[in-house]
Amino acid sequence: MPTKKLQPTSYQLILKKSYKILGLSLAIFALSLIFVFWRIKFWLPETRHENKNQLKISPLSQGFSVNHITSTSSSPDLWQFPAPEKFSVFRYPETKKINLTGRCQDDYYAILIFNQQDDYRRDPTLAKFNKAFPCQRGQKIKKEIDLTSLSLSAGQYYYFIADQGETGSWYNPR
Repeated sequence: MPTKKLQPTSYQLILKKSYKILGLSLAIFALSLIFVFWRIKFWLPETRHENKNQLKISPLSQGFSVNHITSTSSSPDLWQFPAPEKFSVFRYPETKKINLTGRCQDDYYAILIFNQQDDYRRDPTLAKFNKAFPCQRGQKIKKEIDLTSLSLSAGQYYYFIADQGETGSWYNPR
């Protein structure tokens, strides 16, 4: 006697399709997470490692060492730096460019710009501009900064040049 094949009910068909859709959705979600975590290294600041114990700051870093300076730091080293009033001042948007000159005393020189009401010694992370540039010791520094490209709000600012080595934070603001 031939056996009769049973047809699935509409409920079973809907359930089967739902499982397929759910499985496909989970697979897409998992692949998305893998892609995001794989690409996250492009969003993080670049660092170079010479060995497992030494971290090097890349030349275009923010110039701050986590161990040296924090936003709540009251380190005596910072308070030995010159007061903000000692640095050159400009008013934006009246001033469109600033020209900086000096001598390089380390592997990099850093240029920092702060709002005049912010004391860089209290919170160095408030810098509106903070960029390190490679140089050779003793080399003359001559750099023009286009302030219109920095998205500064109208107001008064001060700026300075500081030295920075291959590792650590900037120092010797002048």
